[in-house]
Amino acid sequence: MDHSNTHESSHAAQFCRIIAGSALKGLTITQLANECGQSPTKFKQEFRKIFGDTPHHWAVRRRLEFAQQLLENTTLPVKAIAQQAGFSTASHFIRLFKAEYGHTPTHHRKFYGKGDTQKSCSANCGSCRATSGECCCNNIRNGQCPRHHTP
Repeated sequence: MDHSNTHESSHAAQFCRIIAGSALKGLTITQLANECGQSPTKFKQEFRKIFGDTPHHWAVRRRLEFAQQLLENTTLPVKAIAQQAGFSTASHFIRLFKAEYGHTPTHHRKFYGKGDTQKSCSANCGSCRATSGECCCNNIRNGQCPRHHTP
């Protein structure tokens, strides 16, 4: 019986647990590599093999996803969410959030939050305007309008 695949999959699972548990801690590559018992070079190679991304980009995405959940489910100020998600400043968080999702955290909360906020969007694809209950933002960023399905 070949135990190498079993060892590899348990090693990958342990690696994933360490990485997932550290996404919001802001650990350096060297610290993460040490946690995994690897050199920084080996860590980066294995990370890319498992996650298909660089450690930095992957961690930023997890932090943005965490912040997105806070925006949708809490009334915390954007500055507090930025801090809880591990961003150094609110402006840095806002810039990265807008680059990833195509709109600001405030807009995201207004449209997707579960509070008593008015849901409206002023983004447009050039052919239409979103109306209450619709939002073109993500689709415009991806080159498509949800109404016209055209780039």
